[in-house]
Amino acid sequence: MNLRRCGFALCWSLSACACIEGQSPRRGRVVTLRDQADMAVIAAERDSTDVDRLFDAGSLLVRAEDPVRGLPYLKRALARGGLDTLRTAGAHAYLGEAYFMTGQYVDAGREFEQSLALDPSDAQAGYFSLMLGYDSAYRGWRTFETSHLRIHVSPASNITDLSRFANARESALLPVMQVFPSTPLKKIDLFVWSSADEAIRARLPVQLSYPLQGFGAAHVLASQPPGRELAHLVSVRALGTIEASALTYYGLAAMFDRPGRNLKADARRAARAAGINPVDIRGMWQNWHLYPDTVATPIAAALLAEILERGGPARFGALVRHPQMGDADSLYGTQLQIWIDDFQRDMRPY
Repeated sequence: MNLRRCGFALCWSLSACACIEGQSPRRGRVVTLRDQADMAVIAAERDSTDVDRLFDAGSLLVRAEDPVRGLPYLKRALARGGLDTLRTAGAHAYLGEAYFMTGQYVDAGREFEQSLALDPSDAQAGYFSLMLGYDSAYRGWRTFETSHLRIHVSPASNITDLSRFANARESALLPVMQVFPSTPLKKIDLFVWSSADEAIRARLPVQLSYPLQGFGAAHVLASQPPGRELAHLVSVRALGTIEASALTYYGLAAMFDRPGRNLKADARRAARAAGINPVDIRGMWQNWHLYPDTVATPIAAALLAEILERGGPARFGALVRHPQMGDADSLYGTQLQIWIDDFQRDMRPY
């Protein structure tokens, strides 16, 4: 990505932010991308004739995953004219991102094309054109839409019944949405590859199963369980920033992998096969590598399902957002230890 295009975000210092606000920044407070976007908006509104400030406000709002607010600033910047060639290309690229985020797919493709026409070396437009399905690598792909999904399938995937494939993912999505309700701006886009080698040959710049959170999209394998990435996309969409925890990250994905599975039976079999008796939930929560992933993941999935059933969806959302052991104890109190004790008894092989 060209530094001249995004230099505002890179160079906007804490003191500069304070100057726009007209006050000193609070000591020790981290200035987030959202803060920078809000400050850029203040600057743009103070001088709405300055196209660079309009560009800065629009681009930062898009990067802060607020495309609805960002679109008008970028449009105004382009309509007024006066941006240099690189920033004009950048404005079109950011417009493409914002249009995609809001489900305006044809407009998004047009903006990426205009960006690349102005600057063929534009890494930003090229990256998102490839990541969001507009690159020539997607020629021959089929698309099938359900109520909440747009599923794009590689011709090499050998999926003969696309309707059945898509509906299986829609069925896996519905229970996730019940646990993590939200009002999305668009359907979730799933790009389904036949193999990792195919994605590498297409120059896909990220690993498969990598969710593009702000865009409501993910690249997956055709053989992948239907609910895995959907759980991550929907939970972040509903909850916002989620703290890192292996137990909730892997457990949540496995919990929604295949609807209808007996998660507790799966966990019990995994523990028995590994000769683990008794299961130490607190130990595993604090040290994910206590057990092999093949054991820890099904146990985590079953444990989270148990906590959701006993504690309800509201507190479960709070747990997923702040998933450390101490957070869980504070959230559920003495009930949590009772649930853990019951769960560990249920994990016994006999």
